Amino acid sequence: MTDHALATTVTDLAIDFPAIPDLESTFARLDSIPVRRPVRALRWAAAVVAVLLAVVTLVTPVREAVADWFGIGVIRIVDVNEIPPGLEDTIGDLGDPISVEDAGTWPA
Repeated sequence: MTDHALATTVTDLAIDFPAIPDLESTFARLDSIPVRRPVRALRWAAAVVAVLLAVVTLVTPVREAVADWFGIGVIRIVDVNEIPPGLEDTIGDLGDPISVEDAGTWPA
């Protein structure tokens, strides 16, 4: 044994360590304490969310108001003074022009 190991062993024997606590009784006591979990609150919150979703989807005016609010199914046409760069300023090939008289007999 080295001098350091011997000194450590002698020091360990000289120190009065406290007794080791009984961990079994501590854990048994902790197991007997009821743990409160927020399950009931989560169930109520889920029920409220389900009812609100049902109201939103089943009541037509509410559904339309929510759709308008989020912009679902809405086409917005905005008039601008200039065409943004990168966009074509022509519609493209629409076919051969025809007279008003010929258009009145469409489809022929």
